Amino acid sequence: MQNRRERQLETFFEEYCLDAERSINSGSWLCASGSSFFNHNFVSYCPVEEAKRLDGHGTLIRKYVPALRDFPEKYIHEPWTAPYDIQEKANCTIGADYPDRMLDHIEAKQRCVEKLRKFHKELVHP
Repeated sequence: MQNRRERQLETFFEEYCLDAERSINSGSWLCASGSSFFNHNFVSYCPVEEAKRLDGHGTLIRKYVPALRDFPEKYIHEPWTAPYDIQEKANCTIGADYPDRMLDHIEAKQRCVEKLRKFHKELVHP
């Protein structure tokens, strides 16, 4: 069930998209987000790799996450990997001034894909 904000975004998209087609767009959004279970190619975007690809130098991170502003480029996308002396020099201790990472994306992706494959197999071949 959609919440009000999701419906507003969908309405906006349909109004301004030249080739909007609700039945196609809904499925496409699921595929693009990696949350569709009907596709056996389980797409998953790594937030760290996407950030590196789209903001390679960390410009947006430095602008919108002031705690990480002084981190060297090498660690800006994965500050939890910075040695303590680097964190100290950047005036930001991970776990104190900025939260530690919540999960290991690679491990979480593997668990998720395994569950999706199992579910897909049960759905397609009951």
